[in-house]
Amino acid sequence: MALQLEAAVRLFAVHVEMDDSELMQIPDFFPAFESKPIHGWQVGFIFRWGVDAFGDTQLWRIIQQVPNAGHDHRKPDELPGFFVRIGFNEETGHPVWTQPLGGHDAYMRDDIVYHQGQLWISSIDNNVWEPGVHGWWNYPIPM
Repeated sequence: MALQLEAAVRLFAVHVEMDDSELMQIPDFFPAFESKPIHGWQVGFIFRWGVDAFGDTQLWRIIQQVPNAGHDHRKPDELPGFFVRIGFNEETGHPVWTQPLGGHDAYMRDDIVYHQGQLWISSIDNNVWEPGVHGWWNYPIPM
């Protein structure tokens, strides 16, 4: 039954349009990257590999078909033109804010996130609030 639930959630996440912050709330339902041939994987395919800046499961999306020759066993961070990290703002180099599910994944003081076009820094520990509502300052902090 648990395998069926996992498969159902994975199908739902892939076929229903979810934004990156919603995908990041269910990362462990996506298949894990393994060192195996990846040239058959389709553009848009989402998988998990590694962890993000906060130690949470990192999701990746295929953005370009991986060619057959020479790239089969390379890791996602070794092929930046083919894969992109989900929940990571490439321009700023910071993770995208996602709603914590509880105290176990809440943001801590001085965590920096990207949300709605700007950077925010948590002003409190165990922060579960959305940036701009409570417990966040615009980053950099004005002096």
